[in-house]
Amino acid sequence: SFCDENRLKILEQLRTGEKCACRLLDDLHITQPTLSHHMKILCDAGIVRGRKEGKWVHYSLNPDGAERAKKLLKTMDPEKFRKGPNDITRFIKSDKKKTSYYLDEERIREEEKYDGFYAVATNIFDMKETEILDIQARRYKIEECFRILKTNFSSRPIYHHKDNRIRAHFLICYTALLIYRLLEVKLDRNGTHFTTEQIIKTIKNMNVTECPGMYYQSCYTGSDVLDSLEQIFDLKLNRKYYLPRTLNKLKKN
Repeated sequence: SFCDENRLKILEQLRTGEKCACRLLDDLHITQPTLSHHMKILCDAGIVRGRKEGKWVHYSLNPDGAERAKKLLKTMDPEKFRKGPNDITRFIKSDKKKTSYYLDEERIREEEKYDGFYAVATNIFDMKETEILDIQARRYKIEECFRILKTNFSSRPIYHHKDNRIRAHFLICYTALLIYRLLEVKLDRNGTHFTTEQIIKTIKNMNVTECPGMYYQSCYTGSDVLDSLEQIFDLKLNRKYYLPRTLNKLKKN
């Protein structure tokens, strides 16, 4: 499980606590299939566990590390492991000279009291518990927005150097994100949910070619996304041919 550089990076990220899959994608610069492959290996090995929340899976180090700590004592030097709050070495103690190591049974028993519980740390004291949990449940949407900005709207890396160009770049990206989110909400309310890639691909492909002085011909074909957008906005953009005055009228509106 530890022979791959990406898996080591994933474990390093999880040392500081639970992470959404979208955050791991953003930090590690890998694709969704690649992340899924590595997480399956880590989860099957019992090193990492995942839980579904909304559209995303949230991953954390498996706290049931007592058995792995025992194996570590037999096969490796605990001092060579980087210490962390979720690392299995928290179950290992040593004498002052660090010549003898043994399991911290008391700490293991203490942590076992909380097995099966999920806690949310917060500094909000003027809201009901259900409201705080609802905010926590929607957290993935914020993380997803950052992923969409970077992956689908190329907000990063930035190739501009002047401040006004950088601000303009992010303004365009955030405007595109706002338009996309509004489209997504309208599609969901229409009972038709599509992925980010499906919606953006459909809109990008909606090009027409001009037959000079006669008409415009669409260069795209029909799709479920296009049909749903047509139901909502009634723009009549699901046709094969368009008269110039028809498209000009849509532009003015």
